[in-house]
Amino acid sequence: MSGRLPIIGAVVLTLAAPRGASGQTATDLLSAGVQAYQDLDYAAAAAALRHGLLGTAGDTLSTRQRLEALTYLAATEVFRGRRDSAAATFRRLVVFAPRTSPAS
Repeated sequence: MSGRLPIIGAVVLTLAAPRGASGQTATDLLSAGVQAYQDLDYAAAAAALRHGLLGTAGDTLSTRQRLEALTYLAATEVFRGRRDSAAATFRRLVVFAPRTSPAS
């Protein structure tokens, strides 16, 4: 059992590491997500956009960027056939900016 503790500790530390450790900012992740979407790599797009939306203290998306990320994420989920996730993301978009249409 004691041999497993260092392995478990390493896994916990890896999972708890800050997202920014990869060197990508929220803006970088948004750009990567949009590019993956345009390349029809919806799994990669969803992952990048979700991570970009998480942000960390001092590294968050602007209002315009958040709208863009939510719009792309919702569309990505539609194309992935994940209707529930798409609907939830569209709801987040409406709650975040009720007067903004996705096309603006």
